[in-house]
Amino acid sequence: MLRTLERACRVELLRRIRQGSLYAVVAGLAILVCFSVQVGISELEVRREDYLAQLSDLAREQVRPRLPLVGWVPEPVLRAIRRPELGSIVARGDDMAIPAYFDFGPAGVVWARNVSSDVAQLNTGTLTDVESIVRVLGGFLALVLGFQCIAGARALGTLKTWHALGAGAVPTVLGKLLGCWCITTAGSVVVLAAAALSAILRLPNEPTELSRIFIRCAVPTTLYLGCFVAIGGAFAIWARNQAGALAGGIALWILVAMVWPQAVALGAQMETQGVMRARMELQRDKAFDDEVRAGQDSLGNKVAEWLGDPTAAQAQAIVQERQRELDALWQTYVNSARMAAGAIEEAWRQEHVREKRFERLAYLSPGTPLLRSFAALSETGFELAGRWSSAVDTQEGKLVQLLFDNRSQVTVRVPSRGGRQLLRMERNKGIPWHDLPEFQTPMGTTTETWQAAARPLLALAAFLGLAVVVVAIGAPRLVT
Repeated sequence: MLRTLERACRVELLRRIRQGSLYAVVAGLAILVCFSVQVGISELEVRREDYLAQLSDLAREQVRPRLPLVGWVPEPVLRAIRRPELGSIVARGDDMAIPAYFDFGPAGVVWARNVSSDVAQLNTGTLTDVESIVRVLGGFLALVLGFQCIAGARALGTLKTWHALGAGAVPTVLGKLLGCWCITTAGSVVVLAAAALSAILRLPNEPTELSRIFIRCAVPTTLYLGCFVAIGGAFAIWARNQAGALAGGIALWILVAMVWPQAVALGAQMETQGVMRARMELQRDKAFDDEVRAGQDSLGNKVAEWLGDPTAAQAQAIVQERQRELDALWQTYVNSARMAAGAIEEAWRQEHVREKRFERLAYLSPGTPLLRSFAALSETGFELAGRWSSAVDTQEGKLVQLLFDNRSQVTVRVPSRGGRQLLRMERNKGIPWHDLPEFQTPMGTTTETWQAAARPLLALAAFLGLAVVVVAIGAPRLVT
C-alpha cells in the first residue's frame, strides 16, 4: 500500500512539474503577495510615524509643570501607547482593532476614540492581506488542482489501469492527491519566500523577525491548501456529473472563504445589540461623575449640619478642623463611584462574552482557523489583545491607588443662601510625575505564540483529516 502511494505520488508530481502553467500561476501569486506585503509595510510605516509622534508628545507632557492632579478626566501624561505590530503586514488580526493608546482616569481606562475597537473581533481581513490571498485565491487554486487530478484520471481511465495492475484504489487516489499537495506546498513556499525577501528589502533592520513570521505562516498555509486539494478530489469522486461537481466545489469555496466568515461577524455584531465601547465609556463616566457629585454634596451637607449656614470662612475652618472625619465619608463615595463605573463596564463585557460565543460558529469553515492561525503566528491575534488588556488592568490598579482613590484635593459643595460654596479639602500631598509607575509594554514569547495557534492549527488538521476520510471512502467508486 505504501509503495502504491509513493508511486502514484511520484507520477502525479512529475506530471505537474512539466506543466508550464504551474510556473505562471506561482509567479503571478508571488507578484500579488509581494504587492500585498508592500502595501502592508506602507501602512505600518505610517502607523509607526504616528506612534513616534505620540511618544514625543508624551515626553513633553511629562516634563511640563502642572497643577496638582484632581483626576476628573484622563490626561495625556497618564497614557499607555501601543507600538504597531510588525506581523500586521501579513495578517492584520486584532492589531488593527486594538486602540493605539489607552488613557487612565478615575472612572476607568478610556480607549483611543479613533479606532473601531467596538466591532466584532472576527476580522476577516482585506483582499490585500497575505492571509486573504492564501485563503481566497490559494484555496480556489488548490480545489481546482485536486479536482482536475481525480477528474482527469477518471476521464482517461488511468485509475482503472492502476487497479488492473494490482494497485489499490485508495492508495492510488490518495497518492495522486498527495502529489498535488506537494505541488501546492512547494508553490506556497516559493510565494512566501518571495514575500519575505520583498519585506526584508523594504525593512532591512528586521530580517530575523520577518523571516520567523513567514516561516511560521507556512504551516497553516500547507494544512489549508492540503484541505482544499482533498475537497476538490472528494467532489470529483462523489459526483458523476463533473461540470456540476466543479460548480459545487466552487460554491463551497465561496461559502468557506468569503461568505461564512462575514456572516458570522455580522451575526456577532447583532448579538451585542450595538453596545459600543464609546457609549459604555460615556455611561460609565456619567455614573462615576454622579456618584462623586453626590459625595461632594454629602461633605457639604455634613459641614452645614455642624454649623447651620456657615460663611465661606467658617466652612473652610470646619473642613480643615474635621478633615479626618470628612475624609472617611469621602472615601465611601469614592468606592461607590468606582463600583458604579465598574458595574457598567462589567455589563458591557458580558455583552461581548455572548459575541465571542457566537463567533465559535466560524470554526465550521476552514477559512476561520486559517485566519486565526495566521494572526496568532504573526502575533497580531487574540493573544495580543489579551496581553494588552492584562497589562492595562494592572497599570490601572496601580494608578487608581496612587492618584485617584487617594487624590490630593477634594471639592466640597457647602449649601448656602446663594446656592453652594465650593471649597477645597486638602488631602495627601500629590505624587510627583516622575514617581508614577512606568507602564510595562507586554511582550509575548515563542512558546505563547505557538500555544495561541494550537487550536486553529488543530482545526485545520481536523478539516484535512475529514476530507481525506471522505476521499478514502469514495475511492473504490472510481474503479467499479
